[in-house]
Amino acid sequence: MEQRKRAYEMYRRLAAEKYGYEAQPEQLAFCTPVYVAETDDIAMKEAEKYVMWLFNKGLKFRPEFFVPPGYMSVRSLKAMLESGAFGRQSSFQELIDTGVIIVGGVDTVIEKLSYYTDVLNAGMLVTGGHVGDIPDYLVLKNQTLMAKEVMPHFREKPVQAEPQPVEISTTV
Repeated sequence: MEQRKRAYEMYRRLAAEKYGYEAQPEQLAFCTPVYVAETDDIAMKEAEKYVMWLFNKGLKFRPEFFVPPGYMSVRSLKAMLESGAFGRQSSFQELIDTGVIIVGGVDTVIEKLSYYTDVLNAGMLVTGGHVGDIPDYLVLKNQTLMAKEVMPHFREKPVQAEPQPVEISTTV
């Protein structure tokens, strides 16, 4: 999560220093698979098979497509390779513990999503509701709980930002 925090801070800093505006929450999104069920235990049991399919099969890319030349700086690529994380498969619990995915009951999901909204000040959630061969009834249950139990918690904090024009210098 520290890496995400640094990335959001860098975005805000560059917006202010280079482009002269303050980045608003609605300009910052986070893409995190989320599965919510009645309890943490039920969510873990229902989601594991489908989430693991996503990470072990659905998101498999050849390296030249995942990290094409020029996509990362030499420094970033070196750090990624030295970390040992590239190409390593994580367990379901590791994906949860590192914040790559959010799985749990309503209260757990609200708590974990709150990190993005309250600490990182990100205002848009991008999440997949359907993964692999997850049954329709689980997709509908997940989406219904998200809509009726989780999202109202975040709607209580309306964003008051007004769009502002930005001037961009074309001189180098």
